[in-house]
Amino acid sequence: MRESKMFLWDFITPKKIKNYVLYLIVFAVLTGILFEDKEIFHINSFACSTIGIGIAFTSTAYVIYTYSIFENIKLYLTLPISKWKLFGAYFAALWVCTIIQRISFVIVVLVNYGSNILENSILLIVNSGVAVLINIGILLGKNGKRKVIVFKNTILLILLFLFGGMNLHFGYKLVLVFFIGVGGIVTWRKSVVTDLIITHEPKNKLLAQKGIRNYFLKVVFAEKIYIVNTICIVAFMLVLCLISRENPILFQLVWCIGAINTPFVTMISSDVWVARHIDMLPEKQNNIYRQYGRFLCGYFLAVNMVIIGAKSVVSEVVASDVFFALFLAILETISAVFIEKKYRITGWQTKQELWKNPRKYVLPLIVFVVVSIYYAII
Repeated sequence: MRESKMFLWDFITPKKIKNYVLYLIVFAVLTGILFEDKEIFHINSFACSTIGIGIAFTSTAYVIYTYSIFENIKLYLTLPISKWKLFGAYFAALWVCTIIQRISFVIVVLVNYGSNILENSILLIVNSGVAVLINIGILLGKNGKRKVIVFKNTILLILLFLFGGMNLHFGYKLVLVFFIGVGGIVTWRKSVVTDLIITHEPKNKLLAQKGIRNYFLKVVFAEKIYIVNTICIVAFMLVLCLISRENPILFQLVWCIGAINTPFVTMISSDVWVARHIDMLPEKQNNIYRQYGRFLCGYFLAVNMVIIGAKSVVSEVVASDVFFALFLAILETISAVFIEKKYRITGWQTKQELWKNPRKYVLPLIVFVVVSIYYAII
């Protein structure tokens, strides 16, 4: 238990846990007030399983990436603790953190609007744990330079998604998920504790991107977590688009996903050297915000076009949808650059803390309001 707390308090502090409990209560009250008609949502076992796995896997990926380059973990690995105790403590801390910060909010939605609440809640928690196991397995395989382990864990993740969509009895699903978890742990067998530390040099890779002029685009290719994040966001949006066939209101939330989950909107805050560069140079001679704006506009435009393409599969696309996607990309870019310029995040220790800053949710709120107005008009 002591080892578990050793990792846990680096991920989340007791003060933050109290804040999350407060956020959870406010969230539960707001969902009850804003969505009194419980028929507006229909959270079935497939939707619940898919959302839970997606949230657990992606959010844990950010934690793993930002924490694995933190100095504390290097100190912990030198302590006289067995490999399996360290692995277990690392997993337990990540899982508890995921449940508190993410899964608890999904459970509130499930309780209000879901079916088979107890069964789906149990599956949600178990699925999230297995997703965390698989995430750690991918990290260990990558850092241990064993591509076979990465491949096996990727297959296990796909199976986890597939079983979530099958119409099976609750007990059978639970057994299948359990065996996938065991399969994930087996892949850790030949790993060593130092594999918990990410081994790459993003600065050297950044210098190697000579054909790219935009600094922020160079960073994306140098630090692959941005690419992985974008792929996961797009995949999650596509899944929500399919689910929106039965729940049309979910499509309004799809527009917010690209803004709510991307670390792109805090790239200046996360780069100490760029922040110093901005502060030292006069504003007229400083083109870093123009580079940043062009980069964000390209990202938001691409994501919005993906949403339009997905909408064409599940429903009809009209000309106004395309113009709205273009308008929204411009609005998202202007808003994101303004927020980074005027309210830059400072005083952070790791990027995990930076990416979860409440300020990041201002942009999705703006997008949600604009999208709601658009759908109310049409």
